[in-house]
Amino acid sequence: MLTREEARAIYRAGEEVVVKVLFEMSTKIDALQKRAKELERIVAKLSKNSSNSSKPPSSDDITKSEPKNKDGKKRRTVAQIEHPRSERTPFAEEEIDKFHDYKLASIGHFLLRLLKRDCSKKDLWRRLPI
Repeated sequence: MLTREEARAIYRAGEEVVVKVLFEMSTKIDALQKRAKELERIVAKLSKNSSNSSKPPSSDDITKSEPKNKDGKKRRTVAQIEHPRSERTPFAEEEIDKFHDYKLASIGHFLLRLLKRDCSKKDLWRRLPI
């Protein structure tokens, strides 16, 4: 931005300097006005949809915005940490009346199943079908 002192210095420099500075400023103003009109046209084009123009609904942008809750914050997409884990309690030994023997194609699948159950090494060796 041009200060008062700078404007006075330009005035005191003479008529040619004032004409040159005014011409440069006019050129910059014209370029900025053209850019502003172009940006207004782009904004108008992007803000049109089927509810405020004659465009068909199929031409509307179908991307969904992030759902927000009542507080205006984004919804959590992970399980709540504070929530206690709920698991089914195992049957007591007196409630078990039948056992089923399953034969697996390989010992690897059996070991993987047992490892997923988080059993101890002692438990693992005890359960191996040897």
